[in-house]
Amino acid sequence: WRKGMRTTTMNLQCDAPPSDKLDRFFGPYLGERKLNLGCGRQPLDGWINLDRNPGSGVDIAFDLERCGRGEIARRDSFDTVLASHVLEHVTNLIPLMAEVHRILKPGGHLIAVAPYASSDAAWEDPTHVRAFTELSFYYFDQCLYARRDHAGSYESGIDFCLHVVEINLVPYPEFVNDPELDFKKKHWRNVIQEVHAVLRKEP
Repeated sequence: WRKGMRTTTMNLQCDAPPSDKLDRFFGPYLGERKLNLGCGRQPLDGWINLDRNPGSGVDIAFDLERCGRGEIARRDSFDTVLASHVLEHVTNLIPLMAEVHRILKPGGHLIAVAPYASSDAAWEDPTHVRAFTELSFYYFDQCLYARRDHAGSYESGIDFCLHVVEINLVPYPEFVNDPELDFKKKHWRNVIQEVHAVLRKEP
């Protein structure tokens, strides 16, 4: 079940515009109708931008903490939902993920970017309520997690399936191409900067 998981060394150019990074890292998963969840001050051209604070470039003003089924978009559906540095702020994550599943078209993709759990960046912001590792997103793949022979199998309340397509870890620059990256990731802090996950709604 870990076949899709791999560690990559992505060169995150700070001067590259966000849209260029998305095309570079997630191009195959970007569909025609796209929702930028929690866009903040970086709305994206060609996307429907959602944020709790209405402002320039925000198409939908909505507080993700109040999320329930049928609330983000009552009639719309999307090929791609982007949650970049958003999910670590959300207290009620499971209802939000259920709503993301609902608004995705069958075969559509959720792209999630979050600070890695052993990075100081995951915890320095007091508005962060959780952190993520390369295994965190498998919880939302009901087909895997609810399996009886799974060590953590229990009644999770997950009644949907977001299949994990790809997990990538982004090291800090000094650890890019480090031959001991896997060892240091397990035993040191501040080796991995971000986790990038792509999940697909099963048709």
